[in-house]
Amino acid sequence: MKFVSFCILALGSACTGPPDGSDATAQVVLDPTTPGTTWETAEPSDVGLDGPAVEAFIDDVFRNSATQGVVVVRNGYIVGERYSDWADAEAPATSWSMAKSMYAEAVGVAIEQGLVASLDASVSDYIDEWLGTDKANITVRNVLEMRTALKNDFYGMFLVDDMSSYSVNLELTGGIDEVFDYNNSNTQLLGEVLNRVSGQSSGDYLQDQIFTPIGVEPISMWVDEVGSSVNFAGIDATTRDFARFGLLMTRSGAWGDAQVVPADYVEASLRPASSTFYGYQWWTYNQDYLDMMSDWSMGGETPPEAPSQAFSMAWGADGQYLFPWPEEDILIAINTRYTYNEDTPNPVMSIGHTPLTDTAGDALSYSLAQSLSLALEMLATAER
Repeated sequence: MKFVSFCILALGSACTGPPDGSDATAQVVLDPTTPGTTWETAEPSDVGLDGPAVEAFIDDVFRNSATQGVVVVRNGYIVGERYSDWADAEAPATSWSMAKSMYAEAVGVAIEQGLVASLDASVSDYIDEWLGTDKANITVRNVLEMRTALKNDFYGMFLVDDMSSYSVNLELTGGIDEVFDYNNSNTQLLGEVLNRVSGQSSGDYLQDQIFTPIGVEPISMWVDEVGSSVNFAGIDATTRDFARFGLLMTRSGAWGDAQVVPADYVEASLRPASSTFYGYQWWTYNQDYLDMMSDWSMGGETPPEAPSQAFSMAWGADGQYLFPWPEEDILIAINTRYTYNEDTPNPVMSIGHTPLTDTAGDALSYSLAQSLSLALEMLATAER
């Protein structure tokens, strides 16, 4: 292990020189690293975190019976990791809508490569069926921010053979860029743009441009009945591999010396944009998010109080989460119970065949308010 300097952990603090032994709060901190083929592990105290507080956070997430795996990373080292009694570090997990956040970053790469002109380019520049229609002025940014006003029929997507064609042919139901409306078809359209500009399937483009450079080989990537990538869900990988993608975001799109996704695009992705809790297919775990959840899926019950600091997150149904924390070089990955069928790699998604996860994991949407407050204590208790 690479010991480099003695630091006193405090938000925004700087490293001091080696202590003379009189300063009880000084501690050795490991050099930041980037995972190679395998992850390096470290004790929390080796990277300036409080070990009992890391365990308390993990304990709290595991209060939910569906939790399958939790990985906590700081400075590129796994410093906290636990799996349920039915899983281990190699166990398949799934993304559900965390996949949206991954495909959104592939759009940033396509912009950097000049395949897509800009965030404010019209989608009709790439999906020419929209030229001359009332959808002609929908921009890439509108799609990323879920502000297209396209018809939102959740079940309709699962009843068709070709999910991309279905999404292209949706009608407008309101004014473009007027309201946030979380719609799976928006992300499917991002994938269709990637298909057309790259000459690859969107899944292959994501693999080549992002996953391969960071050492991720998904266990499975779901497709629709015509064999096209499902872009709004359906990436199966280990919790550690999802953590690799989360670490990429924590580090502004850099992986070692390589800039995999443009830094300014990553940083904008993680910030709320035209809504107070949604960026480029990334959420912000704050009070506005919890209030929205209360109205949207929790039957209007009183939401909990949000943690004192907002957290950026990728979020998937039934309890799939990534929390990149760039200011502290911390990444938290959470997955819940997933029953994977190893006999059907790259399975076909339909109304009768979706990733088999545990709906009890949905309750994490609320209980993470307490868990993330405990995560803040990983820093606060080490500081004392």
